[in-house]
Amino acid sequence: MVETDAPDMLPPEPYRKYSLATSATHSLNHPANLLSVVEGLAKILEIRESHLRSLVSENFHSFFPVELS
Repeated sequence: MVETDAPDMLPPEPYRKYSLATSATHSLNHPANLLSVVEGLAKILEIRESHLRSLVSENFHSFFPVELS
């Protein structure tokens, strides 16, 4: 599984593609930043992003055996 720490912890600026403004001085992490987490994790693990997505999908389906349409 992969997570974003949303909504509390924003990722580093280079990986922050989305945020949720709560006030003029405070922003929250947006769940869509999960895509940036996958991108960064693939780089750290030195594997293709598509391969990591496949692994995450397999893990998801082993924990939650449901059909998604």
